[in-house]
Amino acid sequence: MVTAVRGATTVDNDDREKVIERVLEMVDTLFLQNQIESSTVISILFSVTDDIQSINPAAALRAGGGYHDVPLFCSQEPKSNGSLKKAVRVLITWNGSGKSGKPCYLHGATILRPDLK
Repeated sequence: MVTAVRGATTVDNDDREKVIERVLEMVDTLFLQNQIESSTVISILFSVTDDIQSINPAAALRAGGGYHDVPLFCSQEPKSNGSLKKAVRVLITWNGSGKSGKPCYLHGATILRPDLK
């Protein structure tokens, strides 16, 4: 059965090292709290706002180490009025129980899911 989980994080500044740090924090947290094993991952899809240009999230995950056997894809988040700035969103799919995973919204992205507080 395919299982999926979403997450998001933000950075204060478009700094390459900070983007790497926050992407790793988000993905590592999702893997840990959902007990995901990299061998079961189907893919990790990222979207990023246009104000983050120092490194894309897929490259950030690879630069941070690990996840080398996981298919990654990155796209730009659509622009919309009032949308969250300096944000990275993720969707991880893996072969699991089929139940929805536990999402993870960190830093400024907590406003996207106030129901999870």
